Amino acid sequence: PAPYLKGERVRSPWARALMRGLHNSPRMYNVMIYSAIRAWKAMGSRRMLLMQLRGFALDTDWAKKPEVYKEYEAAMQKTLAQGTEHAVLSFEYARRDWTDCVRNCPVPIEVVRGEHDPSSDPVAIRNFCENHKSKITLNEIPGAGYLTFITHTNQMIRLLDKALG
Repeated sequence: PAPYLKGERVRSPWARALMRGLHNSPRMYNVMIYSAIRAWKAMGSRRMLLMQLRGFALDTDWAKKPEVYKEYEAAMQKTLAQGTEHAVLSFEYARRDWTDCVRNCPVPIEVVRGEHDPSSDPVAIRNFCENHKSKITLNEIPGAGYLTFITHTNQMIRLLDKALG
């Protein structure tokens, strides 16, 4: 969430650059997103995904599997089918300040993240969850990265199943 994000602890060069752009210049951030979309179209899903996940071998090994990068490609295509402006907005939502949403949420919130997720600042996530501990439960899966839903599916299902009671 925005007020907690500093960027220096984010291992993904791509995510770190996006955070800097979002904090320093919304206009530059938009240029970066539009450029990323063009790069994705030119490079292809596999290369783009590997570039984003660089820095954590488990994720990059999984991202090389055709079924994984094809799923990524399908998700990108569905997002872009709604228009580039919608894609930019989708990326912005991920980096927004969620404090008011959390405060007003009538149900408990489960946050599940991989211990080695290169796309987010682990200290920022932990601090945000700690500051809202009456609403949020943080579950960090050891040995997992960004692709936690693929690499640690059973653990995620157990955590979410437990949260749903």
